[in-house]
Amino acid sequence: MISVAKRAPNRRLLALACLLALAACSGGGTSPRTTTPAGAPVETGTLSLTLGAPSASSARRVKFLSPSAQSVSITVTGIAAPVIADVSATSPVCSGSPGSRVCAIPLSAPVGTDTFTATLYDGPNATGNQLGTGSGVQQVTTAGFSVAIGVSGIAAMIQVMALQSIFMTGQPATTSVTVTAQDSDGNTITGAYAAPVTLTNSDTTGAFTLSTMTISSSSQSATLTYNGSAAITNATIGATSAGVPAGSVIPALLTVRQSAPIFSESAIPTANSGPYGITSGSDGAVWFTEFSAGQIGRISTTFAFSEYPIPTPASNPYGIAAGSDGNLWFTETHGMNIGRITTAGVITEYPIPTPNSNPNGITAGPDGALWFAESNTNKIGRISTAGAFTEYGAPGGNPVEITSGPDGALWFVEYAGNKIGRITTSGAETEYNVPTAGGLPQDIASGPDGNLWFTEAAGNKIGRITTGGVITEFPVPTANSVPQGIIAWTDGALWFTEGAGNKLGRITTTGVVTEYAVPSPNADPLFITIGPDGALWFTENRANHIGRAH
Repeated sequence: MISVAKRAPNRRLLALACLLALAACSGGGTSPRTTTPAGAPVETGTLSLTLGAPSASSARRVKFLSPSAQSVSITVTGIAAPVIADVSATSPVCSGSPGSRVCAIPLSAPVGTDTFTATLYDGPNATGNQLGTGSGVQQVTTAGFSVAIGVSGIAAMIQVMALQSIFMTGQPATTSVTVTAQDSDGNTITGAYAAPVTLTNSDTTGAFTLSTMTISSSSQSATLTYNGSAAITNATIGATSAGVPAGSVIPALLTVRQSAPIFSESAIPTANSGPYGITSGSDGAVWFTEFSAGQIGRISTTFAFSEYPIPTPASNPYGIAAGSDGNLWFTETHGMNIGRITTAGVITEYPIPTPNSNPNGITAGPDGALWFAESNTNKIGRISTAGAFTEYGAPGGNPVEITSGPDGALWFVEYAGNKIGRITTSGAETEYNVPTAGGLPQDIASGPDGNLWFTEAAGNKIGRITTGGVITEFPVPTANSVPQGIIAWTDGALWFTEGAGNKLGRITTTGVVTEYAVPSPNADPLFITIGPDGALWFTENRANHIGRAH
């Protein structure tokens, strides 16, 4: 927010209010006409510039203004030289923190209709890269005035993202396409872009169409429509914008696949290892637990295996998740430990405070810690990446799997209790009854629709629960299929395993289910994840395989 304060009691007041934001208050286009009478009196005042993340209490204040700004150049009609001011964190005219500061800048403006233009730089004295620019017009009178200026972010890098990137032939779909732009210093621009972003579509068949080709701000998106055509296998949604090199644009890659996924299976070196949990690691490989062998397994996307024995005998590792520290974290159901394994295979174990806890599922929480389900002691546990534990009671019964929800909370399934639980990072819990009696919820995952989706092993259903606790159930076509693991894939649907049905299932967010048989008979597919290659990877417990589908 910019305002102009009176310098002395006997001088006229310049009340200049300027909202410098990366949101459009005044657009581009034709420059407005300005009229400043020759010899008009000049008023002086103080221009206050808010940088970074201003208070949310002011609805008119900016959401973001590049905190990398070091200087500002302000031009005013009728003033020959621009005002160049230091707006760095150490500037004597600025106060507050480096990430959110207010700078009071002396400014003069003549009486008349003036144009005010502000340009931000990441170097001193209006040097370096331009981070944002904008202008506004205001009638200046002897009674004072106010003006609003919208400073639009100047993009140096653009990334195009499609919410759904994999499509199936014969299945028309729509999804949203968004643009993320960063300034020269890597700050994400929130609000208007100084130069509009023009989307590009490599598809010439008409299979993919966009609702608009122009994105003018971070709040705008385009709708991408796929007509189900098999005439194309891939397409690219790119972008151009004035001043942004082609090499600084990351496009969205779209893939069209045949309706049925392509399967491949790889045998685990250790016989009868009992593969269970599975996840992607920070090293670009897929990691899994070997329940029966007491090992942690690793498989590269080229199907090369490594196996690492767990120090505790008969530990029976169950769940595994990638931590915020770049390591893999796993539960030891009978070892009563939480284990950590580096991508080089070094294992550390942390004993859970509560005896006989039988930990099962584990997930990375929104707070950077790992959260896990203690199935035998009805608790939800938390372990920091430094190994510090906290435990919370789960009033229901037998929590087995857990995931991070879109609402910033953790959601878990209570297998014997037949409930879906929710726990905040501060430990406040809520439970919701599964409608089907004896449904035995097995696994849970966040969906692309902002809801949570879960499997019912005995109920033979896929459930959906909103963050408000409203549950809807969808039956699986194959009877007694025993749905197990579930994950949201990049095709905008949820994929799940059928242990007894020996299939992978796909359910759309509207509840339409399709099933695909796993090649190996009686493979008993259990848990499923998205690999670093974008494919689906899953454990085959009885066949002793790691499966891949794409």
